[in-house]
Amino acid sequence: MQSLEGLNPASAPEIDQIDPSEAAKKLHALLALLKPADRLVLTLMYFEDASLEEIARRSGWNKAIVKMRAHRARKRLRQIIEKNQLTDFFMGISHGTT
Repeated sequence: MQSLEGLNPASAPEIDQIDPSEAAKKLHALLALLKPADRLVLTLMYFEDASLEEIARRSGWNKAIVKMRAHRARKRLRQIIEKNQLTDFFMGISHGTT
């Protein structure tokens, strides 16, 4: 598992200076802190661009459970980011303003 060390929000790089492979390692480190079900739903939803129906079919959950798990997984991920004081870093990346 990758460490979150080295993600200093005060020294967040400009968006065009981010090494994609390093960013991927940090993102995977964050995802590794989630429960497997949370990681699964977010991975299918955001990395594989799977629809709710597809996630439900692949996971064996119904659509309502997929929506609930996705909501809770995003909340948990946000809490991890906030707890580690990485909000500015990740918001800057997601909005292209770091």
